[in-house]
Amino acid sequence: MVTLSGDVTSAEQKSQALSVAKEVKGVSHVNDKLTVHHKSSSETATLKGYAGDTAITSEVKAKLLADDIVPSRNVKVETNAGAVHLTGTVASAAQAERAAEIAKAVSGVKSVRNDLSVK
Repeated sequence: MVTLSGDVTSAEQKSQALSVAKEVKGVSHVNDKLTVHHKSSSETATLKGYAGDTAITSEVKAKLLADDIVPSRNVKVETNAGAVHLTGTVASAAQAERAAEIAKAVSGVKSVRNDLSVK
């Protein structure tokens, strides 16, 4: 199960995020906690970036969950302006590298900062 939460600026963005999550191999259910907020034009530009970041985070999390190598429960994903930040612990350098590869492959990702600890 994957839970999507946060704010999006349109029903279309909400639908797109849910659709992406549902298409990921291994995802049997998507818990929708996304909220559509229509804002003024000055707030819209900021929220568009935030909504894009939310969609990126959701897709990275869903792809990590579907991966057989990375223990997704131990990986925290945050996105700011297209820059993905991975934190948490994994058992090997190979798992850390795989998590970064997965994140880099997601559309809209500009960079990946991999701060996963190997233990």
